Amino acid sequence: MAKSIYERLREHLDSLPTGYPKTQSGVELKILEKLFSEQEAEMACQLQPIPETAEQIAQRLGRDPEAVSDLLYRMSKKGLILRLKVKGANHYMATMFVVGILEYQVGNLDREMAEIFDEYMKEVFAQEMILPQTPQLRVIPVQESLEAVREIQPYDELRKIIASQKTIVLADCICRKKSSLLDHPCSKPLESCFVFGGMGEYYAENGIGRRVTLAEALEILRKNEEAGLVPSPANAQKLGGMCSAAPVVAACSRRSNFTLIPAAW
Repeated sequence: MAKSIYERLREHLDSLPTGYPKTQSGVELKILEKLFSEQEAEMACQLQPIPETAEQIAQRLGRDPEAVSDLLYRMSKKGLILRLKVKGANHYMATMFVVGILEYQVGNLDREMAEIFDEYMKEVFAQEMILPQTPQLRVIPVQESLEAVREIQPYDELRKIIASQKTIVLADCICRKKSSLLDHPCSKPLESCFVFGGMGEYYAENGIGRRVTLAEALEILRKNEEAGLVPSPANAQKLGGMCSAAPVVAACSRRSNFTLIPAAW
């Protein structure tokens, strides 16, 4: 039997770094059906994890550039794909379920969506984030003992990270918002997550975050730390954002070296 467009989209999302695994219940398809129209799902399957203009995508697919541009912009406004400005022009690319599509729903998350997200997390996605298929340790071919050292970024280093950003956007925590909708409210600050650079521009333009000054950002950082939140910058050379998470579980992921799972999940 031919696969549905949503099954094909699930496979496409599963090919991205975090993955989007299949379930016995089919809840992952229910999520896609709620978020994507069939037309949007078909287009999402065609997108690459690198930025392209609408014209480049239309040319690659042999379609009308204007129609493709309109569709991609609508999808990006719904948080289904990522929209980035490159030299003043909109570029579009595939985005993962986490961090990506899930977080982009923070502005329109309702109880029904929170429930199916929660069901998916409990059935398979929590495991997707912690399965140790990427080994935690590797052999180092030297004739010496090495001391393992763990370091938490000091407050001054976090200030430097934020101060180095040209665009600073503040957004609600998707985990705490979901938890509140499911009758498990968290007492920690809701508006607490930072988004930087092109990702920050996307949040601001989509109305799911607000621009803040450096002074405002540092004050939010101070309040987050006073509330016991753990600042968790993205594990990348060029940061796209920084979560301010409640106590977390740290573990190895099957597709990345390290991941942090918010307790709210």
